[in-house]
Amino acid sequence: MLKRLTITNFQLIESADIEFGPGLNVITGETGSGKSMLINAINVLLGKRTSADVVRKGAEESIVSSEFRALSGVNPLLDKKGENEQFELSRIVNVSGGSKFRLNGKSISAGEVQSLAKQLIDLHGQHEHQSLLDSKRHVEFIDASGDLDGLTDRVKFKYLETKAAKAALDLLLERKRLIEEKRELLEFKMKEFKEVAPKEPLHACGR
Repeated sequence: MLKRLTITNFQLIESADIEFGPGLNVITGETGSGKSMLINAINVLLGKRTSADVVRKGAEESIVSSEFRALSGVNPLLDKKGENEQFELSRIVNVSGGSKFRLNGKSISAGEVQSLAKQLIDLHGQHEHQSLLDSKRHVEFIDASGDLDGLTDRVKFKYLETKAAKAALDLLLERKRLIEEKRELLEFKMKEFKEVAPKEPLHACGR
């Protein structure tokens, strides 16, 4: 659970400090008031690739920090680093585009942050619900609702295996066709040669 979000010099935001309570939290405002920037800040905090563009004009660096509360044992990374259920996660992006992550003040890699993020928060964009209208994703939704992840993975593997076998078979059949064409050509030339029936040249014997 995200308990607190602190933003400094991020895009157009000079400073913001938001505390989240239990249950539903709603952030409202007019278009252009900065709601999307808050989501962008959370994405950057959780490992999204970024650049110096997020640093507010005139500032040396942008800082996004947070306080989280996670269930015990949810992520092995926290146990490995000896952190408790409540921890601080932050990211600093400087004007040269470089960035660093910290977990309770200790350096942490982007990969570790991304692994941790999967257990902490699930972000959905403004129009992501429209994926329901994409017929190409309907099978994916049905598989997910039936808890068929393991089975679908096996089916995908078998499909790729079969596809590779078919490609190998097609290659062999093509080689066979080329060999057959070459054989027919040689037989045709041999037939022509026999029809001409050349004789051995006569050699004159000199004295």
